[in-house]
Amino acid sequence: MERDQALRELKDGSPLRRFAAARVLADKGLIDDVAELLVAKSLEAEAFVLVWLDQAILRCRERESQVVAHSTPMFDPIAYRKAVEWVTGVFVHEIGNKFGLAEYSAGEEIADYANSKTRTRMLDLSTTLEAIEDLQLATKSMSQEEFDLAGFVDQTIFDEQFDGIVELLAVGPRPMLVFGVPRLLKLALRNALRNAVEASKQVEEVYRVRDIGPEGRERRKVVVNWGLTDTTCYVSVLDSGIGVPKTSGSWFDLGATTKRGHSGFGLAIARQAMETMDGAVELGPSNGGGAKFLITWQLNL
Repeated sequence: MERDQALRELKDGSPLRRFAAARVLADKGLIDDVAELLVAKSLEAEAFVLVWLDQAILRCRERESQVVAHSTPMFDPIAYRKAVEWVTGVFVHEIGNKFGLAEYSAGEEIADYANSKTRTRMLDLSTTLEAIEDLQLATKSMSQEEFDLAGFVDQTIFDEQFDGIVELLAVGPRPMLVFGVPRLLKLALRNALRNAVEASKQVEEVYRVRDIGPEGRERRKVVVNWGLTDTTCYVSVLDSGIGVPKTSGSWFDLGATTKRGHSGFGLAIARQAMETMDGAVELGPSNGGGAKFLITWQLNL
């Protein structure tokens, strides 16, 4: 059995086929397969299959660590921010107007434009341009202000207008006045929420594929929590999705994505926004399964 077939058979109804697939992936799997292995593990009831799913996950991660590390040049965040600000500014100025004119002309000249493939491609390009504009915004230093973090979280969740398939819970002190830059913080929190909801929905899709009825399902939840430590303010977003593989910080690189149809800008925007605010973002597995996205910034900004 080859790797591609093994990945497909992780979803098979036969435990023996899932067992065979897990063994193949233990030998041939790649780090990119860990996400699907985590999905399979979260839904697996047979102990003998779980043993080999754990082995496959472990060995895939070990293979990544065996890749010869190349030397990394010193990173200057201020120089990087200025470079990103300049490049995105030029791009938005030069391309943004031309894109608007091209979209208008396409609507005038293409029959049934609303249902055409051209419109679909233009919408994809528009999404990418919006992401570049957000990245430019993430590089701009802004004056800090006092605001209610609890109200800010509630409003950000409301603005995203999620469809209700995943339950969102906002838990923290009310009110909680903090200093920060709401426009930058919103770029980070918005991305964290979108990723968390999408990851949680993936489990719902697996339920559907496995033909698991409502009585056998647990409604997926995303929990947003906020608070203070001695030195920092924080917002954490916990999802009930499949979890994340323990890979390096390359998730936050521009264009880094494994999702079809995504620009790969989201995490880079979140990181840049918080670095501009002298804060940080972290993404990793949560203790209860799923993923944890942590946003922090200095209490005494």
